[in-house]
Amino acid sequence: MTAVSNTGSIIGTVIDQRTGKPIQGATVFILKGKDVVAMSYTDAKGNFIINGIPAGTYTILATADGFKSETQQGTILVNTTEEINITLIPKLTTITGVVCDIKTGERLSNILIEVLNIHKKLITNTLTDHNGEYTVCELPAGSFNVKASSKDFLTELKTIALLPGEIGVVDFALVRRHLFPPEIIIDPQQNNMAFLFKTLALSSQISFKSTETWIRNSHNIEVQLSGNQIANYLQLSLHLAIALIVDMITDNTNNDGAFTQEFIEQLSIKTTEQIIIIDNSKDITIIVDDTDLTANLQILLQILLALLVQIDIL
Repeated sequence: MTAVSNTGSIIGTVIDQRTGKPIQGATVFILKGKDVVAMSYTDAKGNFIINGIPAGTYTILATADGFKSETQQGTILVNTTEEINITLIPKLTTITGVVCDIKTGERLSNILIEVLNIHKKLITNTLTDHNGEYTVCELPAGSFNVKASSKDFLTELKTIALLPGEIGVVDFALVRRHLFPPEIIIDPQQNNMAFLFKTLALSSQISFKSTETWIRNSHNIEVQLSGNQIANYLQLSLHLAIALIVDMITDNTNNDGAFTQEFIEQLSIKTTEQIIIIDNSKDITIIVDDTDLTANLQILLQILLALLVQIDIL
């Protein structure tokens, strides 16, 4: 006499809703109330099979790393195989942050925030609100480039990697652009070098003070310094390089280097030395604020590039 089986089976596939691809390694539970009756894992093709399930109605629960869990109801009949396919929704990520002026701390509204993939392809964008805040939702897990830009501030780019369901914070402290002509046209025939030198002279009064700061018998002190000696020397070098190149450009105008000489004479240059002496103290923080020099260097580099193009070096 042959025994009669009172069990059935479940087969199915677990799929990624966003891509439509099978999910390998997902866990499939067969639940009766809160009790686990059986379980299995999906293979490389997202397939699973569970045999020997007593006849009855069950909850089928599928879980996978980086995805929201999903349940379905299924009824198992004796000596039959029930097919149940389950689609899982990826846990999406969020990027949020605040944008402010690096010098004043003022929160900035209407700053363009762009989220790009690792290949610098735009995914989405938004603007900061009146509080300088922004939020970008429903992003897949992965690495992103987040860019903050405005016509009044220098563009800044940051990179962030997010796990499924993670909320990432990307704050920006932007440097305000100095007022400067958006385009520099160098034309010796129009004799517009005088304008260039006058513009440079406005930012060429390089005057530094030698300072000596003592910190004695102190704890948890913050010292903020303005200026950076190396950046100042770089700024001076750019000025001199520009003057030499302009001399080359204007060589054919028979001005005998008059503009260059006038420009150099207008420079006011002093050496800088900043000394911090710490004695019997701890937890001392020293902050160097060189945002103005950073903006000046960018302007000088723009001028230098325009001049190099003029003499066909670039």
